[in-house]
Amino acid sequence: MNVTQSSVSILDHEVVQRSKHLALLQPFNKGAMNTFIVLTSFPFRAQPLVIMSLWDKTLFRSDTDLFLERHPNMEGATLRLGSWCDDYPFIYLREPNDDQCIGASLDTLTLIAAKLNFSYEVQKETQDRNWGALENGRWTGMLGDLVYNNKHLVINLFLVNYDRWRDFDTTYPYHAEGFGFLAPLPPPIPQWKSITYPFTGIMWLTMIACTLIVALLSTLLPVVMEKDSVDYARLILMVYGGILRQAVQLRGVEWLAAWWLSCIIITTAYTTNLVAFLTVPVYPTRMETVAELAQSHLRLTMQDYGNFVPAALKESSDQSLAALGNKLDLFTYELEYDPGFRGIRNHEQVLIETYSYLSNLQMQYNATRYSYLMKEQIYSGHSAWFLPKNTPYTTKLSHLLTRLRETGILYKFFIYHFPPSDDQNKRTQTPRLSVDQLQGAFLLLLLGLALSFTTFMIEYICNKKIQSTDKLAALTVFPY
Repeated sequence: MNVTQSSVSILDHEVVQRSKHLALLQPFNKGAMNTFIVLTSFPFRAQPLVIMSLWDKTLFRSDTDLFLERHPNMEGATLRLGSWCDDYPFIYLREPNDDQCIGASLDTLTLIAAKLNFSYEVQKETQDRNWGALENGRWTGMLGDLVYNNKHLVINLFLVNYDRWRDFDTTYPYHAEGFGFLAPLPPPIPQWKSITYPFTGIMWLTMIACTLIVALLSTLLPVVMEKDSVDYARLILMVYGGILRQAVQLRGVEWLAAWWLSCIIITTAYTTNLVAFLTVPVYPTRMETVAELAQSHLRLTMQDYGNFVPAALKESSDQSLAALGNKLDLFTYELEYDPGFRGIRNHEQVLIETYSYLSNLQMQYNATRYSYLMKEQIYSGHSAWFLPKNTPYTTKLSHLLTRLRETGILYKFFIYHFPPSDDQNKRTQTPRLSVDQLQGAFLLLLLGLALSFTTFMIEYICNKKIQSTDKLAALTVFPY
């Protein structure tokens, strides 16, 4: 650099300050000595401009000698967070009316702060009560705090997209997530049908067809074997007795042994599988995709806190997403999430929110009994921490954040902030059978008793007629 240039103005420039390594050589003339002064900058010191020494090739033998680490620590600086303590599990209030914010991101930042020697101030919510989006060329919410309100860092959940990458510094991504859907569980199938659940429809048809075929073959086989007397009714009843696990004698009909062995396997599988279906409610097929949700009668609902999703849905070129945008209902932030869960309970709406936060809301509102999280997510991406453009310590934060993710510590923080809900604890209890769950079995018993009684009455009437006929015949032959 020419001596007429100001070293301070050059080194303080934001583009220069973002450099990980920095050395400036400025001519130095004193008497007959013409050499260079080597300078660098430590941004968190009271006097950031530091003169390393006069140029001496014995002192600067390598790159590491010339380019010192500019961010060994942050010299006790205080970072102001542009945060919102309503972003579970990243950063949220310990109690609804508490002033203390906790969360996985705060736990991570605390470790990094201890390593880099800085502290931080947490902001409970943004001034404009918006999350953070680009509206009419101006950033709102937490991202707006970085640009206009002298905040240093945002650790809430924000996905990296082009607009944010262009206007802000970002750490390396540390988490992948999208927006999920919390949908109402469809009403369970009536429990009296539980006796049919262990087998699929195709399996039932196969069993019926096989039983009829074996019954037919059992009556044809004695004819082929040229047996003199054949009790066809007994053979057919023995075939059906196998499928009903009735004890029979196979003497003389040994060819039915293979059928009986097959029946034992099938009925054992049915009995063991029936136990599960008697104790666990069976539900119809659930919606799992955006296309199914768009075609359903259910509307979409979301809290209005200035997120980009409502506008993105309406402007989407995807037919299903655009359809969801047209039937999206917003409710105010002051109402919390009560309207959303009321719509779920009434089987009228589906709540959309970031997936992690949505799973927490489901536990918080004890909604696991009447709602479920759909598998498909939208606008999935990688999340990162955001800083003002050209922040000098972005790389340092990125390096430490990545190390915590790679070692699994970050994952442990997320797991720590997901305690089990009461509903999950209840599910671990041993279920007990009730009368409702045995309706199908008792109905089948009544059907069997009705068929047995009908058969008995038919046999009784037929036997009476036979006896009357025989008696009449005897009187005809022996009138006296």
